[in-house]
Amino acid sequence: MLVPQGQRTGAKVQSCNTYGPGSFVVSMKIPAFSGICTSMWLFNSFKDTDNPEIVWNYEIDIEIHGTAVKNGQLLGMDNGSVNIGNLSTPLFTTWVTERNYTSEYKNVGYNLADGQFHTYRIDWHTGDSPRVEYYIDGVLICTQTTNVPTNEMYLNIGCWFPRDWCGQPSFETDCAVVESFSYTPFSGETAAKQNCETLSNGGFLDGVTVPETNYIANGSFNYELNKNSAWTLTDDSASYESGSISFNGTMSQTVTMDCLGLNYALKVDGQGNANVKVTYLSIVNDVEVTGEVTGNLGETILLETPENCTALLVEIISDGQVTVSSVQLTLSAN
Repeated sequence: MLVPQGQRTGAKVQSCNTYGPGSFVVSMKIPAFSGICTSMWLFNSFKDTDNPEIVWNYEIDIEIHGTAVKNGQLLGMDNGSVNIGNLSTPLFTTWVTERNYTSEYKNVGYNLADGQFHTYRIDWHTGDSPRVEYYIDGVLICTQTTNVPTNEMYLNIGCWFPRDWCGQPSFETDCAVVESFSYTPFSGETAAKQNCETLSNGGFLDGVTVPETNYIANGSFNYELNKNSAWTLTDDSASYESGSISFNGTMSQTVTMDCLGLNYALKVDGQGNANVKVTYLSIVNDVEVTGEVTGNLGETILLETPENCTALLVEIISDGQVTVSSVQLTLSAN
């Protein structure tokens, strides 16, 4: 969802009706940028009818988010715990009130933001053995038997921006792509039906086009650099025209996302002579990632990122006056 002049603008879809215990399966592609929390969650919150001071917060979450690092240390979450999650380590949580919850990180062993569809499944049981089982790509990753919700909930799928514990967003726009959703109720298992009214149907847009992801912000130079903080220039006399920029010096951008061993392709188009350098970056718990790849204007540069790489520094270093018209950073099929 693109909102003019929007900052940290997320979006979600929500079911019109509540669901009882059963198996919930979503197939989707997720964004790779830091700052976003991509989630599939069941939710229903309301005050207790006998004691308004009690708020029932029934919720089941699968959350996937980027690594949040500051000064070499992992950032903490609002509840004081440390965020050790990344795009291969989702967070699984059950809630019954705003203070009573069970939460676990589990590593699935691969990057979930690899440009492919992955399936996320929640099996919510309320029968003789109340529990929540979490599956990714058909594999049981986590089982929780405490703080299991007992009330029907609405299904939500979306992207949102936590208070920095998923990292600082430094990109323009990206999207999650949902391919399918299915629900299969569990026979003989029930849940309460408080706060379960049918919501109005907002409908869907027709003819939605899924954009291709360019991990570079303002990569086609649609607007001046002083209106966007993505690029840094060492040339104060650089000149801008819609669709290109001319300079003599260095232009750079840091792309903050969990690369986690994926391959990317970088291509810088323009006129003149320039070297293109990409430096792999990450400092997590004082473990530093280093390494770089170089190329030239007009070449496609293949980036084979290290397993714990969480940022890419892209530098365009001119040899004389250079005009750059496009910078494209995409996932590579190689």
